Amino acid sequence: METVTLEVELNQADVEGSWNRDGAKLKPGANCHITILGKKHTLTLSNLKREDAGTISFQAEGVHTSSKLIVTESPAMISKPIVDINVPEKEKATFECEVSRNNAEVKWFKDDVELKPTKNVAIHSLGRKRTLVISKCTPEDGGTYICRTADDNTSAKLTNLKDVEVVEKESASFICELSHDDVEYQWFRGNTKIKASENIKIRQEGRKHILLFKSVNPEDMGDIKFTAEKASSTAKLKVKELPVKFVKKLRDKIAMYKHRAHLECQVSRASAKVKWFKNKMEIKPSKKYDTESEDVYRKLTINDVDSGDEDIYICDATEDKTSCKLLVEEQSISIVRELSSVEVTEPFAAVFEVEVSMELVKPPIWTLNGVPVQEGADVEMEKEGTMHRLTFKKTKASMTGPVQFTAGKSKSFAQLTVKERPLEIAEHIKDVKAKEKSTAMLMCKFSATPEEVKWFKGPVLLAASDKYNLKQDATRGQLTIQRLTEEDSGEYRCQSGPAETKGTLTVEVREIKITKHLADTEVDEDSDAIFTCEINYADEDAQWLLNEKVLFTNEVNTITHEGKVHRLTLKNLAPQDGGTITLQSLDDVTGEEKAMITLICEANKPRVSPIWRKEDKVLKAGTKYELLHTGKSLGLIIKDVTKEDSGQYSCDLGTEVTKAKVTVREIGIGITKKLKSVEVNEGDTCSFECILSRENIDDCSWSVNGKTVKNEGRFKISSQGRKYMLIVKDVTPADSGEVVFSIKDLNSKATLKVEGKASSISNGLQNVSAVCGEDGIFTCEVTQASSTVKWAKDGKAIRTSKKYEISQQQKVMKLTIHNVSAEDSGEYSCEIVGGATTRAKLEIKEPIHKFTKVLEDIQADEKSSVTLRCETAQSPSTVTWLKGHTELRAGGQYEMFQKERVLTLIIKQLEEKDTDIYTCDVGTAKSMAKVTVKALLTTFVKMLESQEAEDGASVTLHCELSKPGVPVEWKKGTQVLKSGEKYQMKQKASVNELIITKVVSEDSGDYSCVFGDQKTTASLKIKAQPVTFKQKLENLEAEEGASVTLHCELSKPEVPVEWKKGTQVLKSGEKYQMKKKASVNELIITKVVSEDSGDYSCVFGDQKTTASLKIKAQPVTFKQKLENLEADEGASATLHCELSKPGVPVEWKKGPQVLKSGEKYQMKQKASVNELIITKVVPEDSGDYSCVFGDQKTTASLKIKAQPVTFKQKLENLEAEEGASVTLHCELSKPEVPVEWKKGTQVLKSGEKYQMKQKASVNELVITNVVSEDSADYSCVFGDQKTTASLRIKGRKRIYLKHYNVQNLLLLQHIN
Repeated sequence: METVTLEVELNQADVEGSWNRDGAKLKPGANCHITILGKKHTLTLSNLKREDAGTISFQAEGVHTSSKLIVTESPAMISKPIVDINVPEKEKATFECEVSRNNAEVKWFKDDVELKPTKNVAIHSLGRKRTLVISKCTPEDGGTYICRTADDNTSAKLTNLKDVEVVEKESASFICELSHDDVEYQWFRGNTKIKASENIKIRQEGRKHILLFKSVNPEDMGDIKFTAEKASSTAKLKVKELPVKFVKKLRDKIAMYKHRAHLECQVSRASAKVKWFKNKMEIKPSKKYDTESEDVYRKLTINDVDSGDEDIYICDATEDKTSCKLLVEEQSISIVRELSSVEVTEPFAAVFEVEVSMELVKPPIWTLNGVPVQEGADVEMEKEGTMHRLTFKKTKASMTGPVQFTAGKSKSFAQLTVKERPLEIAEHIKDVKAKEKSTAMLMCKFSATPEEVKWFKGPVLLAASDKYNLKQDATRGQLTIQRLTEEDSGEYRCQSGPAETKGTLTVEVREIKITKHLADTEVDEDSDAIFTCEINYADEDAQWLLNEKVLFTNEVNTITHEGKVHRLTLKNLAPQDGGTITLQSLDDVTGEEKAMITLICEANKPRVSPIWRKEDKVLKAGTKYELLHTGKSLGLIIKDVTKEDSGQYSCDLGTEVTKAKVTVREIGIGITKKLKSVEVNEGDTCSFECILSRENIDDCSWSVNGKTVKNEGRFKISSQGRKYMLIVKDVTPADSGEVVFSIKDLNSKATLKVEGKASSISNGLQNVSAVCGEDGIFTCEVTQASSTVKWAKDGKAIRTSKKYEISQQQKVMKLTIHNVSAEDSGEYSCEIVGGATTRAKLEIKEPIHKFTKVLEDIQADEKSSVTLRCETAQSPSTVTWLKGHTELRAGGQYEMFQKERVLTLIIKQLEEKDTDIYTCDVGTAKSMAKVTVKALLTTFVKMLESQEAEDGASVTLHCELSKPGVPVEWKKGTQVLKSGEKYQMKQKASVNELIITKVVSEDSGDYSCVFGDQKTTASLKIKAQPVTFKQKLENLEAEEGASVTLHCELSKPEVPVEWKKGTQVLKSGEKYQMKKKASVNELIITKVVSEDSGDYSCVFGDQKTTASLKIKAQPVTFKQKLENLEADEGASATLHCELSKPGVPVEWKKGPQVLKSGEKYQMKQKASVNELIITKVVPEDSGDYSCVFGDQKTTASLKIKAQPVTFKQKLENLEAEEGASVTLHCELSKPEVPVEWKKGTQVLKSGEKYQMKQKASVNELVITNVVSEDSADYSCVFGDQKTTASLRIKGRKRIYLKHYNVQNLLLLQHIN
């Protein structure tokens, strides 16, 4: 709201004039004052607004002058900023600020995004107040909000607690941010204060407050509230519960008949609900069933268990299940006769026997080496009343290990030892005689399959080769020697481990003699010559030679062999054929299908014409046959051989023929699985199996011990594909020997060994228990009555004597030990000579006890004693008392007595938990009875007593009950009290205490201790203490800008007080913060200024304490001075400086001239920073500028770089009619540059004829009422720059007027 004055001075007084704005005449009014004083005409415009801007002109009798009025608004500043707020979710949030003027426009932003009015956002403007309202806040609305004017802005934060949803056991955090530091705050769940603990952490980081749940439980769910003085924020904590799991599952259980069975498990959550099922039927609480749920433990109790309770029980928690088996033990089973260890040699049978105290309802469990034994072909399990027997019919060394018998909770152990049979020679090598060139076979047999068999000739170890064929089938070893020579004679040895056998091979060497020699022969040319020779062996081959060259049968030679006679016929002889003839034989050839066979012979002359034949068919070269002839070598190659290629082939030279037999074997046929040797007992069934590499249509044959067998009687022969099988039933010793399978030229051999039925133990020894003085008798049964046995005690042999009596009744062997004593206890054994051994123990026992008087069920009152008494037929040496299944020890609550046969248990100071079944166990007998304890009524033994106490003290109320550990409830009047900072509740045995800390008048009243319908009450009276100031306020001095704290202390905490400055009551806010900690009260005055000096009082009731506060003002100085500046012409230049204090008024100067805010100069102040903005600078703006307050001053120089001025638009030539007005205009590159107008060389002056105008950079020359004399060149000049245009005037009828020239003086002042 500024004022401007415009003044015009004329050269004459008393001249009427008018003021106009944009052509409209101005009239005097409230904001417009027009005055005339002599030659001066003045216009004053007050309360300027933007619409007052425009061209202001003054006219008086032909005089006209004008000026522009530019109205710039004062900066729109924030006079009261918005503040941080914290609101609960779904509540309304309001930001409010004040601006420096009513018409100031503002814009609202959230995180730099402009806000517009919506359903949820409202923007209001009332006077200088600007308001932003957000209704139903959501977590997304949190953030930084800004209110921005054209010149200033203010910001604040909106925060709210966010709802948190987590899964059980995860962490959850709540964060709330305040606008101030050091504010009292509190966290709540519902209406309960939250306190820091191991699981809950509360911390503060500046203005940010954090609540952290490390591991959330379902009980933590609810509304979480944060309060700080009057501000509060609320959010919900939602917890998704984890599915219930069984942490500890049900376990199978064995319960005693007529006792109670407890099935227990543990769930993952205390609140989990479960259902109990017996198989598929739900169990409900009844006399039979009790269900318990305590914390995370779940328990099912089954009362008076009987056999019908045996079943599968299930505990179902919906998301998880657990089940178990309940087994009922009818009675306590004990072992009457223990297992005895057994030692046998494989494969003899082993028998174990055990006797229990009663017949079993459920089958017992037998294990060997910890593995359950199943009945089968080699395992037999028998039961005869209370006696149980386990028989291993065929033993192996690998079976050695512990044998265990389990019946209920009773177990018996024994050791099974199976010895390996030592490897022996079952059949020795027999001496063999064989002829030279034949084959010899040496064989032996071991008692068991050896790991490795070695053959030796003398000391030399033999290895498999073309000469030696080594075989091992099961227990049999075999050595085959091919093509015997004289050197093969000697001693052969077969060895495996310690077993060894020897045999001798004798090779009969034959002496070949020619019994009829060749005779010299002389024949005519072209005739035949015959040579004959006879040797002493018909099976010897021979060779014929002619001149050292081997001869063969062909077209010219014929060689025959009949018995011992060998004949050669030479045909068509020539003189050169003469010579000495000898004989040489040809080898036959064997090949496989699909292969290639080559036959080769040699002639004594290279020039021969051989003819090759198969049987009588002449062979020709082709794809099947290839004929070779290299020098004297002749050959025939048969390709892609088939079985049809088998036969006799010959090469005929005419004079001589040679023949060979070709044999073709089937491809790839062989035995992939050979026969395996078998060892069986007489009467058993055995089988042999052989597998070929491929199927074959030829017949096979089987032989057993040298005799060919057929598919009949005891022998079953079968084949399936490649598999061939022989089954022998009811084997006899006569079947022992070699079993041979033959097909075509293949065979496989194995050995069948049949063992005679050896004697073994059919019923082993059993453990014996005998009473001192009685006889102890051991018996065992063998399979053959002829068996010889040896008896031993602890490994020492027993002979017949007065002590020991050894006898035999057919197959039953008996040892009687007379008049047994403790020294006779130990292990006894019976060994079949060369066979099995059975062992058992003799235990010397006391007589079996029986109860003549049993325990009886009894009932007794709590706190009393009870006596249980029973009597046995004989005095027992050991007595055990049990409560349920727990063994009791003498001492404390229990006393135990034994007087001969009378046994006594006394239970003192009975409690409800002593109700149970009690057992007296004397080893061989048990007696049980149920003790039921009746609970006594609980009463108050000592009542509460009324008390008086002084204000601030602690008070203890206590009472005593007739029973310890009884839960009670404390009340004040009808209000139930909770344990916490105010109230502490303690219980020691039967004494209960209530401690009330720091009592005040309000704690007076009646207090009660309650349990059930029992109650005791006492009154508490508090003597109030007068409240006084323990510590008064103290005078303070502080420096301006600091924060000051005044504090005092009362004699009582939590007393409401009032703070005053002088008589003015102070309110908590940004300036004043009021705090209370117990009895201490504080007033904090922030950023004090001189005006805060004065007297401050703290008042309650008629009590008051006062102190004075004196503020020392700080001298104001320049923190940052002005700095010299250079700027380009036309730009804006900003000078700024900073003071040590904000809000200090300053004055800006250029040189000595005080500057005013306007279009040219803008002055800003933000806190302690002051700025001067000079717009559109020109060279004239160069100079020294100062910022001044009081006697402080800072100065800097501004230097403007001038821009060269040029004509942007030049003058243009014009034509006009006489009498008209003509306007010449041009534009410069710079505004407000002074120019000069010329007509030719004549400088023109502004007047009635010529009007010169300048608008920014545009210059105009208006020539009014032009005449022909105005035709000329006109120029606009500044400096050395010039633009010229010609004006041409067209003539018209002239009207002459007489003009009076008036010189006017215009003075314009712009006053702020």
